[in-house]
Amino acid sequence: MSKRFVFRTLILLAALSLALVVLASAGNCEEVQQQNSITVTGADNGSKITVSQNDLVIVRLEYTSGTGYTWVADKPERDKLLLMKNPEFAAGDMPGAKGIEIFTFKAMETGPSVIRINYLRPWEKNVPPAETFTLNLEVIAGSQKVSYVLDPVTIKEQKLNKNWSILVRYPEIRNFPKGNQQKSCNDIIKKSIDTQVKQFEDQADKGAKDKNIPWSLYIDYEVKFQSNDYLGVVFTGNLGSGGANPAPIIYSMLLDLNKGVEMNLSDLFNPGANYLVVMSEYSSKKLSEKQNMDESWINKGTAAVAGNYRIFYPNNDSLVIVFPPNQAAPYSEGAIDVPIPYEEFNDLLNPDFKLYTPVPEAVPASERPASEEVPGSSPAPAPKPAPESASGK
Repeated sequence: MSKRFVFRTLILLAALSLALVVLASAGNCEEVQQQNSITVTGADNGSKITVSQNDLVIVRLEYTSGTGYTWVADKPERDKLLLMKNPEFAAGDMPGAKGIEIFTFKAMETGPSVIRINYLRPWEKNVPPAETFTLNLEVIAGSQKVSYVLDPVTIKEQKLNKNWSILVRYPEIRNFPKGNQQKSCNDIIKKSIDTQVKQFEDQADKGAKDKNIPWSLYIDYEVKFQSNDYLGVVFTGNLGSGGANPAPIIYSMLLDLNKGVEMNLSDLFNPGANYLVVMSEYSSKKLSEKQNMDESWINKGTAAVAGNYRIFYPNNDSLVIVFPPNQAAPYSEGAIDVPIPYEEFNDLLNPDFKLYTPVPEAVPASERPASEEVPGSSPAPAPKPAPESASGK
């Protein structure tokens, strides 16, 4: 065997090994890209987010190198959360330098759960942590893998000289395959938040100064529905202006991700469909079944007018109407959700609405041709011959 042959064989084997490594790496990258994830930071401390089963929650927390302090996660609730690996560190090698510790959790079971991470010196016993990060989770059943991620954006502003403060959170869509539509949806979300903030600043600049009472604006969000076609979000919060009860803020947003537009309630139904009557009758009935509900509140709050049904979001099997405080019940009852099954609307729904396919109504037997059989049924038995007479004729 010549040296040249051996040399060529070694080169071929090395190239083949390299190709296998590259292919394996590509496969791993694809797997990571298909894994849904949401990233939060210290600014999200104490907040609540909604994720789907098997989603990753990535927590990035700042630490100071050389102090002995580090972030230590509490043991996750059994079977609900999985801490995927030991925390990773980004920068912060020099004493006094700021760095980031990164924790990755996987949502395992549906329902509420909590991530709690403490900033402490591990060797100090019976000493309370210098800081605790808490994140409340609501894990929902995931109907499909989505092709994008939602990152929380936080606006935190305080102006002592004007006596007001702002704390606002909203979602930002990333990695959606259609870049222009992603930008349009993010612009819609941001514009709604900017409008709320601007209105508050205009009111607070004057009101807080005149009354010498601190004003505050708080808005948070909850993802109610998420698919590759739609994103449903409900924003809640309050505006404090010195009154006994802060003014509640609640509104919803349903985005058609593939078109890059916000959907109105009427977009879910066929033109001219009398869907408000269906909503009114169903909601009134369901609220009347609750204990201690005032009929006059219900009748007014569920009347078949568009203003009563401005807050909504879809589920896989129903359209959920949200009645804000002081609409269908007193303020003390808070917001009330009423899920209305899609079957209640049936053929009123727009066929372009991809979450429900209307069930065709059965044609009465008297209107069917004699040769037509009902799907899934057995053929009708042949009629019995008339009995013969006693004479045999």
